[in-house]
Amino acid sequence: MKNGKIIADLHTHNRYSFDGVSTADACFAAAAESGVDIIAVTNHYDIDGVLDGIYDDYDAESDHLEVMRGREKHSGKLRIIWGIELGQPHHCPREALEFLERFGFEYVLLSMHNMRDVPDFCFWDYGKMSDSMCEYWLGKYFEQVLEMLDFPRCDALAHLTYPYRYMKQAGRVINFKRFRDKVAEIYKKLIARGAALEINASGYRQGLGVPMPDEELIALYRECGGELTVVGSDAHDARDIGACVERAYELLRKLGYRFTYVPANCGFEPIKL
Repeated sequence: MKNGKIIADLHTHNRYSFDGVSTADACFAAAAESGVDIIAVTNHYDIDGVLDGIYDDYDAESDHLEVMRGREKHSGKLRIIWGIELGQPHHCPREALEFLERFGFEYVLLSMHNMRDVPDFCFWDYGKMSDSMCEYWLGKYFEQVLEMLDFPRCDALAHLTYPYRYMKQAGRVINFKRFRDKVAEIYKKLIARGAALEINASGYRQGLGVPMPDEELIALYRECGGELTVVGSDAHDARDIGACVERAYELLRKLGYRFTYVPANCGFEPIKL
């Protein structure tokens, strides 16, 4: 807790993610030491990439064991949520549902890192693309995010505008005004099913200077009637646990939000901003 405020980091990775750096124990210790009160473990399971052999399988059983050990070790000091970042479940819906049923996650964060039959957006060479070509692919991305939200289990939608992280790093400049209608459709579907919009704070430390989605699109969410938000650092290293979460809280307050939320009892509970 910092300045009397509860801090919840609801998007974190450890070594059970293919791109994670730190042990689960190191992440929990870092959270406790930095004043984070609630942490969600949301390691990657990009199901199409795993089934195609691009990524190693995810050891959910060992990850869950680490969560249980962490709860015992940090009891009374840190609340640890057993979650998953499930990538592209609409590409393999039957297998994705079977996976969720097998492991009983408390929190399911949906994300889209790649479209069908193409690599993760992080691998594209945006330096060879025009801004208009980048806008074309962003439009396709938003269309498939909307399709992904038909997947039966979704507690929150992760890092909307994810491809732009890499486009911006390559010097591309995108005006999101042209995508307002598509993003509004995503928001309306998200709101209708009672799922949350994630404010992903990693953009602050990874060259964007803004979260994902940015201020304008977070404001649009409220215009569409959205209130349910969750905030995560998207840390892949213990040193980044809780990073910029308070900055994201400040932005939400600026935009008129009074609460953010955390998963609880198959729903959400509010945290006063």
